[in-house]
Formats: sequence, structure tokens, C-alpha cells
Amino acid sequence: MEGVTINYTGGLLMHENGFVYAVSRSFLYKVDPERMQVVASVPLPLVGDSKEQNFWTTYNGLQVIASGELVIKGFYFVDSVSVNGWLLLVDPDSLQIDVQQSEPLSSARLTIQQAPDGSATLYQVNATQSLRFKITDTGFLLDQAWTRGYRTEDDGTTQASSPLLFGKIGQVVFANNTAPGVTTPISLFDQPVAVDDLPVELEGINAFDRNLAGFNFFMVAGDPFETQTLVYYDPINNFLGAHIVLPDGTLQRLWERNGAYKVSASPAIVPDRDLLYIDNYQNGSDSLVVLRLSTGDELAAVPLSAKLPTIGTIFLGMNEDVYILSSEAGGNNGLISRIFVQPE
Repeated sequence: MEGVTINYTGGLLMHENGFVYAVSRSFLYKVDPERMQVVASVPLPLVGDSKEQNFWTTYNGLQVIASGELVIKGFYFVDSVSVNGWLLLVDPDSLQIDVQQSEPLSSARLTIQQAPDGSATLYQVNATQSLRFKITDTGFLLDQAWTRGYRTEDDGTTQASSPLLFGKIGQVVFANNTAPGVTTPISLFDQPVAVDDLPVELEGINAFDRNLAGFNFFMVAGDPFETQTLVYYDPINNFLGAHIVLPDGTLQRLWERNGAYKVSASPAIVPDRDLLYIDNYQNGSDSLVVLRLSTGDELAAVPLSAKLPTIGTIFLGMNEDVYILSSEAGGNNGLISRIFVQPE
């Protein structure tokens, strides 16, 4: 209940030490999950140099590295180009901020690669560039040789989504146009992890066959471990498609469904069962749809009680259970729906 910035809950994680950590309204909370009580909290630094800029401070990155330290990212919600954000390294026991570093950051979430030797690398896409930092005890070291531009402020695109690391084949993939105001189609970008393989500037490919302007708030979905499959959708034009990410960085189209589904929730993937879960809002009601991940073929559709599109997420549970959050914006209550396989 603390804090005076925009009411945004941008991070939540369960730590190996047994506590839950949450970020909301520019405060970091340490929560005892047994009693669901806050045992410690600390204000996080605000961005900008005015009350208005301070108010729009948004913390939406919260992760943990092998040392147990928390990595937290905050940015200026209104304009991530002219006002820098913060990268923080926080002690999980005392909540002391050990590193506070000013960087040009945007809304895209953090992706962290944890190496067996204990070192960690942070990937982030800001308003115009794809970046990575080496995380150290004293700061976040920007890898200038790896940093690449992917857009300019006047090219008809908007900022990118959170990067997804396909570590097995050494590629980072993200999409642009995650905010309204675009005049271009959504593009998909891939960037080799190896510096020697990098182009001078990143060039995207159209996410879909049709050349229509579109945007999507959510990051790309994918299986970076086995199938190297990438899934994305355009909720403006009702496009849905999948690509295979090849080791040489080529994005090879796997399948595409145009006009069949109006997706609004963040999809979920089950690679070992070749399943993709989406929602489909049609004729004033929403439903959960199960597709074959490898082909896009529909396997099942389950009507929901939700009457509006949602900006919620689809979660996978035990025993093949699936949960979908329906925001039902403008009403008093949202919905949590559980979909399960009926035992024979």
C-alpha cells in the first residue's frame, strides 16, 4: 500500500530463501508466504527531475540471479527516450540497493542468461537499441560491441517487446510495435549472441504475410529449449503465426492463420505435447482454444464466461490444467478460469 507513483505492479517472484518479492508503485516488498505479510519494504529510486516525471516511474522488471541478488529495472512510462531509467542490484536479505545505475531503458522486460560459472548477462531492448550488460558486484557493464539499433523514432514503428533468448542456438528474438501509433506491419528481429556474427544494424522481417500496420503489447512466445519455435500474433488484424528460429538466425515460417482467431491474452506453449493455448474473442464472448503447436491445427475450443477481450495471461498448471485470466475491463471483477481434461 506504499508509494506515490503510478499504480503498477510490475514484478513478483518466489526466492530460494523462502520469501516472495514484489514490486509495486516503486516500492520493493519482501513477503512471508506462510503468513502473507510484508516483513520488509524499501522505496526504489524515482526517475526524472520533476514531480510529474517521478509519478510516472514504472518498475516492471524483477529477477533473481545465482548469487540470490535481485535485479530490478525501472523506466519513465511516458517517454523512455529523453529520461533515463534505473538498473538496480538489491540484497534480498536487507533490501539494500547495492548498485543503482542510470541507463536508457524502456518497457521491455529483462532477459537474463545465467552461466554455470555464476556470471550473468542481462538482455534488454530500449526504445531504439538492443542491449546487453554483464552483471557485476559493482555495476552493469554495457557490451558496446554487441549493442545494435533496430529502429529510429520517425520510421513509423514503435518500441520493441521483451527479448526471448534461444540460448541453445545462440539467438535473441523480439518483435517491434508494442505500442499504438504505428504505420508499419509488425516485424520480428533476431540477433546472434556471438559478436562476430552481428550485422551493422538489425533488420526485421514481416511477422505475417500480409502487409498491414499492426501492434501487440505482449512479448513473443516460444520454445527456446527443444523445438526452437516462435509464436506471435497481431490482435489488430487478427493474425496468428509461428516461425522456427534456425541457428544461422533465419526465421523460417512454420504456419500462419489469418482471420481465424481474435487473440487478446498472452499465449502459452507446451512443447513436449505439441500444444499451443490461445484465447479467441468472437461475437461478444471469449473462449480458450487448443492448437497443435507444429501445425496450427485446432484441437479443441472451450467457451468462457468472459464477455470481453482480455489483457490477461494463460498459465499452465499440474495435471494438464490450464488457467486464463480475464480482465473484464471496466467492470468490478475479473475472472480466473480453470480448464481441465475430464477423467474417463
